[in-house]
Amino acid sequence: MFRKFDTASGLHVGVWEPDAPTPTTPTILAVHGITSSHKAWAPLARQLPDVRIIAPDLRGRGGSRALPGPYGMSRHAADLSALLAEFGVGRCLAVGHSMGGYVVVTLAHEHAGLVSGLVLVDGGLCPAAWVAEQVERQPRVRVVEVPDVNHYTITLSDPGATAVAGAVRDALAGARV
Repeated sequence: MFRKFDTASGLHVGVWEPDAPTPTTPTILAVHGITSSHKAWAPLARQLPDVRIIAPDLRGRGGSRALPGPYGMSRHAADLSALLAEFGVGRCLAVGHSMGGYVVVTLAHEHAGLVSGLVLVDGGLCPAAWVAEQVERQPRVRVVEVPDVNHYTITLSDPGATAVAGAVRDALAGARV
């Protein structure tokens, strides 16, 4: 089931979830790249029908384009923190594509309790050592980088979504305590 709406703060969000979610339905936060929107995650949602995917349009992008700046990583992370609070999500796996990878790393760094794991999509994101340093203080966070997904495409291709879905399933299995 897919629905979209605006949050109390005006952030536009797309949500895919099973028709009958339960309290144990896994939730992921999926954050798009700089030229994209929540729509980038539709192919991933087809691959993960048993997972709730919360996919916001970042401030200044897509349906959230009218929200005022600033638009930096910390502001995006604060928006995501408020979004998760509005959904009642205490902790989840965060998936970031291209610039969205920087956003979820910032979220993990500035709001450590919200992120159980990271999946970074796009081999050109940032040096692995830098990412490891940012999440080192959170031993339960795993970083899985999915190479060979073109960050210049607006949406993930179905083959790319299959690769990302596999990484998400692996990370969800590793993120469970």
